[in-house]
Amino acid sequence: MSFSSINKPIPGSRNPVSYVSGLTADWLSNTTLTLNVGACSDSLNYIDMVVDTAITINAAAVGVNGIDTGALGASKFYYVFVIGDSSGFNHPAALISLSPTAPIMPYGYDSWRMVDIKVTDGSSHFLLSYTNGKYGNREFIYDAPLTTGSSALTTSYVALPLTNCVAPIGTPSVKFVATFTPNAPANIAYVHPTGSTGDEAKLSGVVAGVAQVADLECTAFVVTGVASVSLKASAATDTLVLLVKSFTYNV
Repeated sequence: MSFSSINKPIPGSRNPVSYVSGLTADWLSNTTLTLNVGACSDSLNYIDMVVDTAITINAAAVGVNGIDTGALGASKFYYVFVIGDSSGFNHPAALISLSPTAPIMPYGYDSWRMVDIKVTDGSSHFLLSYTNGKYGNREFIYDAPLTTGSSALTTSYVALPLTNCVAPIGTPSVKFVATFTPNAPANIAYVHPTGSTGDEAKLSGVVAGVAQVADLECTAFVVTGVASVSLKASAATDTLVLLVKSFTYNV
């Protein structure tokens, strides 16, 4: 039996190039996700793929509606895909992969589109997170801000890799909770994309030795496969602690 039209929402026509609507993924359990309904064109804009019923993705299973290979890893970013069959025989399905651009496709599927991102903790469990944005521009939001694991400061910029906090795709805008404790009231902490030449974001001290907590937003550049910002301060005795609240990406 053939399903020759299941990947085309309107017979004889196509959605706009690079179209995507919906298809966000929700946390369901430590090892499962829910891919919500929606539609998109595949990554090469050959076919349209329509998910009209929510799909459960089981990371404990390899293949269709599971992981592309291996077992769920610890402290990793996983990319959520809609996969399709350009022949129209197999219904669109879901897949997660460590690769944002080259998932290992299960038998019977030859088309794909990355639609969301999820991250695991040190126990190989999906962290609770949320997706903001219905179309191509999206924001990954942590349920609880994630530590960057470093607060070292000098008077010159030093890179702070966001290895386990921000997915290394595109040029993400990252929102932080920043805690700055100046050694002197007039001291300033600066944050900018690693490799940039300007001072993108800064926090000014108010009272020496007293922590100041504020929201801070800065672009991150991907350097050797890792999203990274750089920090400096007026004095090496100042301290700055950054927690990642969210980051942007495009599907």
